[in-house]
Amino acid sequence: MESKREIAVFLALLAALSGAVYTAALQSPGGAEDWGRYMLPFMWTPGLAAILTQLALHRSPFGLGWRLGSLRYYLITYFGAAALLLGVFLFVWAADLGGYDPSFYREAAAQYGLPPGVIGSLGLLAITAVSAVVSVTSTLGEELGWRGFLVPRLRSVTSFARTSLVVGLLWAAWHYPGIWAWLHLRAPEVPVWFATISFTWLTVSLSFVHSWLRLKSGSVWPSALFHAAGNSFGYALAGATQDIGITRFVTPEYGVALPLATSVFAYLCWKHQPAHPDAE
Repeated sequence: MESKREIAVFLALLAALSGAVYTAALQSPGGAEDWGRYMLPFMWTPGLAAILTQLALHRSPFGLGWRLGSLRYYLITYFGAAALLLGVFLFVWAADLGGYDPSFYREAAAQYGLPPGVIGSLGLLAITAVSAVVSVTSTLGEELGWRGFLVPRLRSVTSFARTSLVVGLLWAAWHYPGIWAWLHLRAPEVPVWFATISFTWLTVSLSFVHSWLRLKSGSVWPSALFHAAGNSFGYALAGATQDIGITRFVTPEYGVALPLATSVFAYLCWKHQPAHPDAE
């Protein structure tokens, strides 16, 4: 009963906080162009809802997986995210589902004052790697709520599969207003129904991976790093991908390639799910 009460309070707070941010953003005269100002507060609404729930019910911000856990989970998440995205984009380029455009990296190298060629490429790789770690400050806001708080509470009252499915669907629905409001500006050629299905598929499959990480490691930090690394490497690879028409339906976040690949990892996480929910 305690877990159900915690979940109810968390969801009510999340709806209020994210609703306030969405309202402010949708009423902004700049529309999608102004969304960048609201991105960080929006990403932190799940984390803030989780912390407020803990303070209100337990008078403590603990119980969200704050401990660091084992180094191996950070290695798994960081290099796993890089390998997953690189594999997806290599397939897209090799199968002629999208063109490879190296000019993106040349322009990026020049922007950072790096020389062209191998040295510049290594420098960009280093910048991307560092960016993935730095952006944990924003992804932690989401992960504290979805994985730090919600996953262990749901897992205490239901199965691993149902926990991952429910969190994945809630995570997707949390994004829906933004997708529906600004898809015509970000990816105008992609139908809303297609983007919604593809994005939901992606979040649900990723949810299995995140649940496994949270429950196996006993920490929220590996999930935050996995999320951040995926964003950073995904941006770097998508920038070098030329849209040839079908590409927009294959990759990145509204395409089917990444959900397909992530589903394999989701199955493996379900197959080797943790025996018991984490207590912290």
